[in-house]
Amino acid sequence: MKTINVIEISDTSKMSIAQLVAHPDNPQAAAEAEQFFAALVRENSDGEVSEEEMDGYIDDGYWESGNYWIGLVHSTTPETPFFNR
Repeated sequence: MKTINVIEISDTSKMSIAQLVAHPDNPQAAAEAEQFFAALVRENSDGEVSEEEMDGYIDDGYWESGNYWIGLVHSTTPETPFFNR
């Protein structure tokens, strides 16, 4: 099953995963995953995050501050080109 995962790592020096939330890989769930990712970024940032900045974080697939990291990651499966090299 292909998924879009939001991964929250509270301490990258210890790779402490605070949460991993998987969403099905479809347009509606992708929007929900992006909203969840954005909410975590806003909750953990030191100041306001503009829509332009947030779009950049979503495009990059991650946001970090010190040892805190949030990722927006698409899963891979054997059907994806990565495994067919």
